[in-house]
Amino acid sequence: MPGAEPSGSNSGTSGSQAQVVEFTSSDASWLEVVDGEGSILFTGELKGTRRFPLGQGLKVRSGRPDLVTVRVGQGPPRRLGRVEQVEWKPITAL
Repeated sequence: MPGAEPSGSNSGTSGSQAQVVEFTSSDASWLEVVDGEGSILFTGELKGTRRFPLGQGLKVRSGRPDLVTVRVGQGPPRRLGRVEQVEWKPITAL
């Protein structure tokens, strides 16, 4: 949650500003990543791994969500969705 920690805290693992979101796909999958202000960070084919700062949150959409895993910070990787779930998904801090 934004503002949950004092601004002077810098543990390196908590707070969305320091976290990185990792998207991975072993097969090619179209992916679009938008930051919390609506700026497009990436649009294209994902094969391999791409990392983005979490900031105030991200939104992501994939043509093959069943092929894409997402990991926030040091959290466990999870599948973006089922093959038919081609929709915007919010990505927030753990």
